[in-house]
Amino acid sequence: TWYDFRLSWNPDDYDDLDYIELPLTEIWRPELILYERLSKHSDVSFQTETDIVKVRNTGKVEWVTIASTRTFCSICVKNFPKDKHTCDVTFTTWLHQDNE
Repeated sequence: TWYDFRLSWNPDDYDDLDYIELPLTEIWRPELILYERLSKHSDVSFQTETDIVKVRNTGKVEWVTIASTRTFCSICVKNFPKDKHTCDVTFTTWLHQDNE
């Protein structure tokens, strides 16, 4: 999800239309990277050619897609075989600092 103010409108001006669906390839999207990637060369491969996004009148863009990448996860096997693992996956953009 991201916001693009250029895609916002007043629903009153468009018969109360508050969202539209568009091909992802027709709008700007942020260049995403995986924060926990294995190396600088571990890119994320998104299926974008057929993806449809929902654009709300506020400029909010919602994108659901399939992605493929390699990442890492720190685990503790102290309680093996009754251990459980949770791995965080964080996507960010080149434009943001680590703390954003």
